[in-house]
Amino acid sequence: MAGEPTFSDSRLGEPARHAPGLDTLRALAILMVVSFHYPHDGAPEWFESVAHFGWIGVDLFFVLSGFLIGRQLLAPLAVGERPRLGVFCMRRLMRVVPAYWVVLAVYALVPDAREQPNLAPLWSMLTFTQNLNLEGGAFSHAWSLCIEEQFYLATEVGSRFLGRVPGARWLASVTYCLYLSHKLVIHAVHGALAKYELGPYHPVTLLASAACILAVATLLHLGVERPFLRLRERWAHPAPRLAAQA
Repeated sequence: MAGEPTFSDSRLGEPARHAPGLDTLRALAILMVVSFHYPHDGAPEWFESVAHFGWIGVDLFFVLSGFLIGRQLLAPLAVGERPRLGVFCMRRLMRVVPAYWVVLAVYALVPDAREQPNLAPLWSMLTFTQNLNLEGGAFSHAWSLCIEEQFYLATEVGSRFLGRVPGARWLASVTYCLYLSHKLVIHAVHGALAKYELGPYHPVTLLASAACILAVATLLHLGVERPFLRLRERWAHPAPRLAAQA
């Protein structure tokens, strides 16, 4: 896994400040992963109970990487700037590839060092596509790194076009409200149209569901979420006069 516990400057794509709390989460995630891979034969019952949930560490790594890497690429778009994709790619390559290649070389050149005899084709490991035909074997845990590299690539490509998609910024702003309300809206729309014998995949039902989901999310955002976000900003950044009086 390869996430950097830093926040990036929106203009330069470089780390701006350290985030110690994310270091703690990364440490917890790797401990969970190692406990999951550690042999369980003869382990104390308490260890086996804890290690059983070690797979959660991988999910935690994915969340951290999504946040940190997504921020590096998307933060410039939020202020109308273009991300420096060359800088981003070089930073990711320097972070991920050197140590990965060293460990991969040991697996490829020293078969006796492997935890299992079979190894995925070397080309799939070098191209970060091992996860597409995963069948276990030595170094199989690199599947999660492959997914992260594919995520980096997809995010990089997507960031080139995201700022040009009409309505993308508005849709991003209502995403949280859409997440909260969509099931209520779907239930209401389907219930209203059921009397007309329109199933959930009838074109009218699909269009009505999409329109109502977006409408309710927009109303919730404009009427509730945005006013409180503005209030939060006023509390966090009081006007100079008020700050001086305080």
